[in-house]
Amino acid sequence: MFEAKAERLKKLWIDRHSPATARSILRIACFQNFFGKQVRVDDSNYAALFVYDRYRRGTTFGRLVPALALWLLFLPNAPYIVTDFVHLSPGGIPPLWFDGVLVSAFAWTGMLLGFVSLYLVHAVARHRFGDAVGWIGVVGVLALVSAGVFLGRVKRWNSWDVLTQPRSLLAQLHVSVTDPATLTKGVIVTCATTVALGLAYLVFYALMDARLARD
Repeated sequence: MFEAKAERLKKLWIDRHSPATARSILRIACFQNFFGKQVRVDDSNYAALFVYDRYRRGTTFGRLVPALALWLLFLPNAPYIVTDFVHLSPGGIPPLWFDGVLVSAFAWTGMLLGFVSLYLVHAVARHRFGDAVGWIGVVGVLALVSAGVFLGRVKRWNSWDVLTQPRSLLAQLHVSVTDPATLTKGVIVTCATTVALGLAYLVFYALMDARLARD
């Protein structure tokens, strides 16, 4: 019975939801945060939508790997927005509560978009490889995303740096890995972030599946 229900839920997403449905959720392309710099999460969102759309149209999973790599490269930008709370401080011209509400709106919008894109790719993985492999992939992706958030906040890396200056990043990564203090801090923060994101995604996944089951 459990296997039949799981298979039905997989087909509900793959078969019944058109790309237009997902596109309507991912319509936000970019937005401006209170520092005056654009925070772009649309790259990973539209990459996920492309993977989902092409898979539904019969494209083999192997041919979608480049798009998946692009999706994974920019996915850390979604939860990274939450770390902007560290910049909040009293004494500015806008009141602290105003900045807090503003950052919260951007942060939770980014998180929601990130989970939607993960759900799209997760649906494809479950349909192609099965539930077990799909969930293992989710854990792996969230671990990589958590590491990306740590590197972005602490080391000030940018997703584009992987493409524009890979040698410099590899050199910095080697220095960080060989430093016990930095490595320990990175592992602890990455593990804690992975657990937090995992629990949040489980809630999001349960709500989405409950909605699909009703439909």
